[in-house]
Amino acid sequence: MKRIKFIFLFITAISINALYAGDMILHKSEKNLKAYHTKMDNVGWDAELKGKIILISANYKNMSDVADKIKDKTTASIRLFNKIGIEIGDVLYSIDNNNLINGKISVTSIFYTKTLGYIMLGNGNLRLVNSGDRVVKRIIDHNTKNAFVSKGKGDYYREIGETGKAISFYKSALEVDKGNAEAHISLGYIYLNDDMFEYSYNEFNEAQKNIVRLYDNEDKYFLYKGLSEVRFKQAYYTKLPDELRNKYIDEGIKYSKQALDIYPDSKEVNYYLGIFYFKNEQPSDVMAKDQLLKAISLDNNNVDAFLGLAELYEKHNNKTKAASYAEQALKIDPVNDRAKSILKKFK
Repeated sequence: MKRIKFIFLFITAISINALYAGDMILHKSEKNLKAYHTKMDNVGWDAELKGKIILISANYKNMSDVADKIKDKTTASIRLFNKIGIEIGDVLYSIDNNNLINGKISVTSIFYTKTLGYIMLGNGNLRLVNSGDRVVKRIIDHNTKNAFVSKGKGDYYREIGETGKAISFYKSALEVDKGNAEAHISLGYIYLNDDMFEYSYNEFNEAQKNIVRLYDNEDKYFLYKGLSEVRFKQAYYTKLPDELRNKYIDEGIKYSKQALDIYPDSKEVNYYLGIFYFKNEQPSDVMAKDQLLKAISLDNNNVDAFLGLAELYEKHNNKTKAASYAEQALKIDPVNDRAKSILKKFK
């Protein structure tokens, strides 16, 4: 913590001390305001003004899972009017001059300095945020608070494998907050894991309708990944009329691209996109090959990707490469019948 304080003060003291000195007096008339998701949002929600952003910097902290791959994560340094009601882990929002929300910030530390008073550091997807933007905390009404609590309980029960209870709490959250995109995404994945594809797609679709409420790229990635996976499994694992299957493949390509725009190194989505390109009414074999090779470069134990390449080269009667990829699939899965069939055909 001392090191963080020192670095922060060293970088910012000279540049912002004069600019912000005497600038943090909060008048009662300014304390509470309305924050809006979009310009078309005429309702908004009540918020309490907590501070101003004085510095935005790249966040190079190593994080697990997908977060360490998403490079547009940033860190905000915020000068607070006061620290009342702010705790580590809280979520605050930045707003522009029109009170439009342009960033979501998770509080990582709060400390006091003699020069600037209370300073808060937070992480988030802040590409649209500028120094000087205000930071607010949502004033949670009874219903919204209940939704947050229910969503949190749903996450807990999902984590420990009690999906029945998780579903119940997610639905409780949505009863009081229909537009809770995160609850819809969580429900979507539960249904997806149970092969309830229509239910899953409906939840992901509802989340997409409220995507303006998702500020973290991770949340958006998991939304598009879920949509891509649903369409993949519907297109290739279920019986469908050709017209509907082609529709799902086209939608799957779109969702896969949206997911990869956020997280290009997703081994699952690269594989989905490769198969979408390969196995459709008008295949794009070169693009299929590129995506499947990318999937293998990210996971060299991806049997399905090796099989996809073997089938692709089998289609073009390239015996050498078809057999080679089938052999690699068999090294990972020695009893794979499809790999054996391809190898037998070309050897």
